[in-house]
Amino acid sequence: MKLENYKVNRTKLLDEAQTLIDSSKLEDAAAKTKEIEALDAQFENEATALANLNALKDNAKIIDLTGNGTGI
Repeated sequence: MKLENYKVNRTKLLDEAQTLIDSSKLEDAAAKTKEIEALDAQFENEATALANLNALKDNAKIIDLTGNGTGI
Protein backbone atom coordinates (compact mmCIF):
# COMPACT_ATOMS: atom_id res chain seq x y z
CA MET A 1 0.00 0.00 0.00
CA LYS A 2 1.39 3.37 -0.97
CA LEU A 3 1.76 5.99 1.77
CA GLU A 4 -0.60 8.38 0.02
CA ASN A 5 -3.33 5.69 -0.24
CA TYR A 6 -2.85 4.87 3.43
CA LYS A 7 -3.23 8.51 4.44
CA VAL A 8 -6.37 8.98 2.31
CA ASN A 9 -7.99 5.78 3.61
CA ARG A 10 -7.09 6.55 7.22
CA THR A 11 -8.46 10.10 7.01
CA LYS A 12 -11.69 8.79 5.49
CA LEU A 13 -12.10 6.23 8.27
CA LEU A 14 -11.35 8.83 10.94
CA ASP A 15 -13.96 11.17 9.48
CA GLU A 16 -16.51 8.34 9.41
CA ALA A 17 -15.73 7.45 13.03
CA GLN A 18 -16.14 11.09 14.08
CA THR A 19 -19.49 11.29 12.30
CA LEU A 20 -20.66 8.14 14.07
CA ILE A 21 -19.58 9.52 17.45
CA ASP A 22 -21.35 12.81 16.72
CA SER A 23 -24.48 10.79 15.93
CA SER A 24 -24.19 8.88 19.24
CA LYS A 25 -23.61 5.61 17.35
CA LEU A 26 -20.86 4.52 19.69
CA GLU A 27 -20.91 0.81 18.82
CA ASP A 28 -20.53 1.64 15.14
CA ALA A 29 -17.76 4.11 15.99
CA ALA A 30 -15.96 1.39 17.94
CA ALA A 31 -16.19 -0.91 14.92
CA LYS A 32 -14.81 1.87 12.71
CA THR A 33 -11.95 2.32 15.18
CA LYS A 34 -11.14 -1.37 14.74
CA GLU A 35 -11.00 -0.79 10.98
CA ILE A 36 -8.52 2.04 11.53
CA GLU A 37 -6.39 -0.17 13.75
CA ALA A 38 -6.47 -2.94 11.13
CA LEU A 39 -5.43 -0.48 8.42
CA ASP A 40 -2.57 0.77 10.61
CA ALA A 41 -1.41 -2.80 11.26
CA GLN A 42 -1.60 -3.68 7.56
CA PHE A 43 0.42 -0.62 6.59
CA GLU A 44 3.03 -1.30 9.28
CA ASN A 45 3.34 -4.96 8.29
CA GLU A 46 3.76 -4.07 4.62
CA ALA A 47 6.34 -1.39 5.46
CA THR A 48 8.28 -3.85 7.62
CA ALA A 49 8.21 -6.53 4.92
CA LEU A 50 9.42 -4.02 2.33
CA ALA A 51 12.20 -2.79 4.62
CA ASN A 52 13.32 -6.37 5.26
CA LEU A 53 13.34 -7.12 1.54
CA ASN A 54 15.33 -3.98 0.80
CA ALA A 55 17.83 -4.92 3.52
CA LEU A 56 18.35 -8.27 1.83
CA LYS A 57 18.84 -6.61 -1.55
CA ASP A 58 21.51 -4.33 -0.14
CA ASN A 59 23.31 -7.15 1.65
CA ALA A 60 24.59 -9.13 -1.33
CA LYS A 61 27.98 -9.95 0.21
CA ILE A 62 28.80 -13.62 0.09
CA ILE A 63 31.11 -14.92 2.78
CA ASP A 64 33.16 -18.05 2.16
CA LEU A 65 32.35 -20.33 5.07
CA THR A 66 33.86 -23.49 3.59
CA GLY A 67 37.25 -22.97 5.18
CA ASN A 68 38.96 -23.10 1.79
CA GLY A 69 40.02 -19.48 1.92
CA THR A 70 43.55 -18.25 2.33
CA GLY A 71 45.29 -19.20 5.53
CA ILE A 72 46.83 -16.80 7.95
